[in-house]
Amino acid sequence: MKTAGLAVARRMLDENPKKVCVVCGSGNNGGDGYVAAVYLSADGVDVSVVMSGEPKTEDARYFFEKYKSKGGKLADVTEIAASTEVDAATHIIDAIFGYGFHGEPKGSQIKLIRAVNQSNAFVLSVDIPSGCESDTAEFTEAVDADVTLALGYLKAANVSYPAYGKCGRVELADLGFPKRIDEIAYDNRFITLLNDSTVLPLLPKREDNSHKGSFGTLALYCGSENMVGAAKLAAVAALKSGVGLVKLINDEKTLNYLKQSLSEPVFEYISEAPAKATACVVGCGFGRARDALLAKLLSAIKIPLCIDADGINFVADNIYILKSISADNIVTKVVLTPHPTEMARLTGKTTEYIQSHRLEVAGRFAQEQRVVLVLKGARTVVATPDRLYVNTGGSAALAKGGSGDVLSGMIGAYLTQGMSAENAAVTAVYLHGKAGDRQSEIVGMDSVMPSELL
Repeated sequence: MKTAGLAVARRMLDENPKKVCVVCGSGNNGGDGYVAAVYLSADGVDVSVVMSGEPKTEDARYFFEKYKSKGGKLADVTEIAASTEVDAATHIIDAIFGYGFHGEPKGSQIKLIRAVNQSNAFVLSVDIPSGCESDTAEFTEAVDADVTLALGYLKAANVSYPAYGKCGRVELADLGFPKRIDEIAYDNRFITLLNDSTVLPLLPKREDNSHKGSFGTLALYCGSENMVGAAKLAAVAALKSGVGLVKLINDEKTLNYLKQSLSEPVFEYISEAPAKATACVVGCGFGRARDALLAKLLSAIKIPLCIDADGINFVADNIYILKSISADNIVTKVVLTPHPTEMARLTGKTTEYIQSHRLEVAGRFAQEQRVVLVLKGARTVVATPDRLYVNTGGSAALAKGGSGDVLSGMIGAYLTQGMSAENAAVTAVYLHGKAGDRQSEIVGMDSVMPSELL
C-alpha cells in the first residue's frame, strides 16, 4: 500500500497541483489515497481528504490515522465541507473503489462520484475509475478520469470498453510485480493485449522456394448484385495478405461485375457442393436470398472457415449449424466476425447489452459454441474457448461499411496459409487496426476509406 500510494503521489506531482482533494473509500484503495495524501502534504501541497466511510482494513486505517496525526484536513462526504473541498480542488485523486469492487455504488459513494464528475478539476483515478468493475469492465455509475494509474499491472477495466471509456489516459505504475503487462487475469483465463510483440511473431514465413500452392487457395462466397464491393474488398485483402490463390464463387451476373475490376482471382459459378479450397470466407455482402444454399454449404464445409455479415445473420437464425460445423473439431476451425448488432442477433440480447458486456458476451459465446469470435468495435475482442484478446489499436476510422470485408479477407488468407483460427483472427484484427491508424495519420480519421487499408 505504501509503495502504491507513493506512486500515486509522484504521478500527481507531475501535474504541479495547487490544491488536491483525495476522495477515499473504506477499503485498500482508500488506503492508497491516504498514503498519497501524507506524501503530498509532506511535499508542501495543499491537501484535503473527503471520505465516503471509515477505513475498514488494517492497512488503510494505519495510514488514515497517520494522515490525521499530521493535522491533515478531513471531511466526511455527508458534511457540507466535503462538497466545498471537492469544488475548490484543482486536482482530485479518486481512491473510492479499487480492484475488488463489484456491483453498484450506493448512497454516499454515488454522491462522491457525482461530485467528482461535476468538478472542473483534473482527476487521477487509482488503479481503475471508481464505480467500474476491474475484471468485467462494466459499470452503472463511475468517475470520469483524466488519467488512470494502473497499479502494478493492467486490469480488464483499463483496456476494454465500457470501463475504458472512463479511464482517460491509462498509465502503468511499476510496483515490481512479476507479471507480464500484456496479459491480464480474467474469469479463470487470460486477456492478452495485441501488440507488435504478441502478433508479429505469428505471421507466416514466406520461403524463397515457395510457389502459389504453398500458400493455399481461399474460396470466397461473398458479394451479390448490389454488393459486389464486399467481394472485391475481401478478395484484394486476401491477396494482399499473402494467399496463393483466390476463388470468387457466385452467380453469373455478380461474377461478370467482378471480372470488370479484378484480374487475379479465379471465378467459379456457385453450386451446392463446396469449392475445392484450403479455407473459405462466407457472407460478406452475400445477401439473404440464398439462405437455403448457405445451409447446404455450411453443413458440407469441412475446411477452416470465416463467417461474416449475411453469413452471421443466417447463423443467428440457425444457431444449431455451428455445432454441426465444429462438432468434429477438437481445435476450432471456425471464426465469426460480428459487429455489436450482429452479436445481438446471435445471442438474443440488445446491442446496448452487448456493448456494456463485451468481454463476458464474447467469451461465453466462444466457449458455448466452440468457435473463435471476433467482436468488432472499439477495442475489438477476440475470444476463443479458453482465452481472450483485446486489440489496443484501431480507431473510429474503421467505422465504415467495407472495413469488415477487408478484415474477413485477411482472416481467410491467414487461415489458408495454415494459421490456426485463433492466430489468424488475432493477427488480422491487429494488422487491420494498425493499417487504419497509419492511414488516419495520412488523411485524417474521417477520410479513411476501407480500400485504403490495403
